[in-house]
Amino acid sequence: TSPAIRFRTNVYGVSNALVNALTIVHNGNVGIDNTAPTAKLQVGPGTSNTTRSEVASFGGADNSLLSILSLVNTSGNNTAGSGAALDFHLAENYSPTARVAAVAENTAVLTGLSFSTYTSGLAERMRISNTGTIKFNAYGAGILKTNASGVISLDTNTYSTATGVEDS
Repeated sequence: TSPAIRFRTNVYGVSNALVNALTIVHNGNVGIDNTAPTAKLQVGPGTSNTTRSEVASFGGADNSLLSILSLVNTSGNNTAGSGAALDFHLAENYSPTARVAAVAENTAVLTGLSFSTYTSGLAERMRISNTGTIKFNAYGAGILKTNASGVISLDTNTYSTATGVEDS
């Protein structure tokens, strides 16, 4: 085996039962519940797929939907506009160039999912509201709505123009 620093813990109630809790391998990769991490931080078993992230890999096992990562805003969840976001930076010295955020839409914590991109600043381009309505470009371009059959249409009746929508 390659050189590594291992932090082990005892299994409660079992004599001489050590388990690897944390491993730091020779290249600096850190594994939590993993003795051979392939990313800078790997939590759990990871994947055998070679296209996985080299920075962080999270894995686990559950027979239903497994929550891999929780982003929590502990400042308060009852303020419209507050939330938690995942920011993307194209370089280490850039401000965020894209963002996906869960945004409280009122004080009852009804939450939408917003998508922002960067032009001359970070701006919200699309939001899926807590009711499932999809809105574009700060809502000035119209709202996508679906009928009972699931057919999507663009509603621009409440707006004077449909700016920001390009025909392809």
